[in-house]
Amino acid sequence: MPAYQTFTFNFATGESPDNNPGGPFDEAAVDVPYLAPTQFNNPWLHWRLTAVVTPPGNLPTYEIAGFFNGSGPNPAVGDRWRVHFTAPTLQGLYSIRFVFEEGPFINVSDAPAAAAASPTFVKEWNRDVIVIGPEQTAPGFLAKGPILAFREPGALGTRYLRHSNGETFLKGGVGSPENFLAYSGFTDYTGPEASVDGVGSPAQVNGFIHEYQAHELDWDLSNGDPEWTADGVAQSGRGIIGALNYLSSVGVNSMYMLLMNLGGDGRDVHPFIGTPKDAADSLGNHPVAAGTSGDVRRNYSVKRMREWTTVFEHAMARGIMLQFFLAETEGENIAWLGAGSDSIERRLFQKNMVAMFGHLQGVKWNLCEENILDPAGNSAQFTVTELTDMAHWIQRWDISDYDPYRSGVVGSWIGHPISVHGAPNLSLQELYTQIRDQVSDADWWLDCTSMQLHGFEQRFNDCSSNVAGPRSSYSDFTESIQSIFVAGSSGSTGSSSRFVVMDVDEQGSNNNGVGDESPGAGTPCATATSEDRRKRVLFDVLLSGGNIDWYFGYYSFGGTVQVPDRSFGGGDLRVENFRTRAMILTQTRAFRELLSSFPLRSMEPSDGSVMNEANDAEFGDAEVLTDHDSTYVIYYPTLGTGSTANPGTVAVTAPSSSGPYDYVGRWFNASSTMPIGSPTVFQLTAGGGSHSPDTSSLDPALYGSDYIYLITRVN
Repeated sequence: MPAYQTFTFNFATGESPDNNPGGPFDEAAVDVPYLAPTQFNNPWLHWRLTAVVTPPGNLPTYEIAGFFNGSGPNPAVGDRWRVHFTAPTLQGLYSIRFVFEEGPFINVSDAPAAAAASPTFVKEWNRDVIVIGPEQTAPGFLAKGPILAFREPGALGTRYLRHSNGETFLKGGVGSPENFLAYSGFTDYTGPEASVDGVGSPAQVNGFIHEYQAHELDWDLSNGDPEWTADGVAQSGRGIIGALNYLSSVGVNSMYMLLMNLGGDGRDVHPFIGTPKDAADSLGNHPVAAGTSGDVRRNYSVKRMREWTTVFEHAMARGIMLQFFLAETEGENIAWLGAGSDSIERRLFQKNMVAMFGHLQGVKWNLCEENILDPAGNSAQFTVTELTDMAHWIQRWDISDYDPYRSGVVGSWIGHPISVHGAPNLSLQELYTQIRDQVSDADWWLDCTSMQLHGFEQRFNDCSSNVAGPRSSYSDFTESIQSIFVAGSSGSTGSSSRFVVMDVDEQGSNNNGVGDESPGAGTPCATATSEDRRKRVLFDVLLSGGNIDWYFGYYSFGGTVQVPDRSFGGGDLRVENFRTRAMILTQTRAFRELLSSFPLRSMEPSDGSVMNEANDAEFGDAEVLTDHDSTYVIYYPTLGTGSTANPGTVAVTAPSSSGPYDYVGRWFNASSTMPIGSPTVFQLTAGGGSHSPDTSSLDPALYGSDYIYLITRVN
């Protein structure tokens, strides 16, 4: 099989056809019992299927979690089990031993396969898989491989994730709707309050479920787009699949979504059987799953998880990474899966999500939304110790590829990147400082930040009259968070200096976010425009070595509670039509693709390389990303006012030997990244010198606009 593609192993008593194989798979007739999810014989909890993988080249073995897959028309019961195996980069023969065990709570045990305490039932089977090179014409991520936090040679590593084939991954995506999976086309989502815990969010439309009708025309049979039948309704997947198609078409390569939000804001996404209506009470009691005698949290909807898998695999083919949030900030959401990091329900949930979706090439696990620590290291959500326990549990089962630099010369198998989201600004500093100081190098797990930044904007309204300061310094804040990790811990228990991937996943005040481009949309603040966000956020973040997912704001769309007007974009929980953010998404793609053509992994922010330039009272002065050698990417929020442009001077570093060296400078339109005029050729002697950008090709009437200036060395 080609590297980076998934082979699915199915095991059952007999060889009845699988309802949704979803690609290459192996179906074996084996002797496994027919099970129902009762309290004392729960296949999710008291049975375990594990694949023990022996790779070529004398590399260490690793384990992949399998999962219960029901059986035919009633997937709550059955004898079908499944393991997803995604082929790593290394070519050769992989020998896989499948171990099937029964024992009390064995599926949340740390014990290796066939080593758990007194299993009462053990079966083993063997399969061999030959992995060859990747299929270069495969769609999306299937040709590039998993997106991972590979370690680079050198003490600090790298600022960016990259694919297994070596390509740098620069994120430019959407952070809304966080309840993307609250979709009417999924099983058990057919009524106005189906699968909704309680009444939904404050000031939102009660019982709202996404339909994505505006994107049904983006579904394309000629491209082989999938669909399914949910609760007897055919063509159920067209809206959500079409939404992914549209997002891919405008360059979105990342999405942020919750896998379980019961007790949280939306209260409309979960993987369980039935339609739970009530959050956990103070004693942690939960409703019984329909058709079972067990806790709803211990029984999963096989059919809906197959539908989720279809959606997620389509995202991989369209080149969209999925950031999966595993907990929400609200205490009621955390209580749903039990207190702390090691409750049975939380460990089962996390392991099942890895088993079902860890085969995907582009995944990031985010442990919790808005995880807040106080200065003592305590937490309203999870402490650093609890976060570490959860991260290690995920790493126990999540393997994607081999990293030769992760553990020195020996290397190690690694899984998808892990992150934790923080509350705005100073709370972020506290969270990430505590992680740095409490987690040792041996236990280190944080690959990416997940930042919510207000800059200097007010909490609930970022209209111009309420901006507390000259500008929203997203660049300064992004760089300051990176400096926490680069500085390293001064204590004996913390971590060494390192780079961590900087992800800005929410920006602006919580009400506004990126706003809504629809005429007459309900964005609370008129200044929350695409132009404002481009100048205030996009270039600040990306030229600070960061990545971005756009948050759409927290507000309702037009119409009435009874008949909502879905033609508007809606805010964070109610986004129905992604075309309402087309401008900012298109601009993000243009600049992301321009940056990705440069040697990003050797570049760093260096705003001080530009001196004496014009300063915009609202958006500040120039931003610079450079390798201090062959490439300088400079963003000017303005060149001044009146008839005189002032780009200042650029300090350019040239190689220290020989010379002279030839450079090219060129202006670009900031909103489209299209070049303006002709390039300027200039020379610098060994060691470099100063360069004053020539503005003669620019329109003096537009000096107040924003521009990109690019300097590249050609010899």
